[in-house]
Amino acid sequence: MNMEIVSIEKKTFEMMVAAFGALSEKVAALRRKSDTGRMERWLTGEEVCGQLRI
Repeated sequence: MNMEIVSIEKKTFEMMVAAFGALSEKVAALRRKSDTGRMERWLTGEEVCGQLRI
């Protein structure tokens, strides 16, 4: 297995970290919406995209 080094700008890396943090917060918020920790029904793909604003 060969390792490759990928270099990106610091600003790009910081934006990626912020985006992952935002995604993590949104997932946590969705989990808190459910009283039991489980969704009462599954979300559709469209609903998921709407929640993630993608």
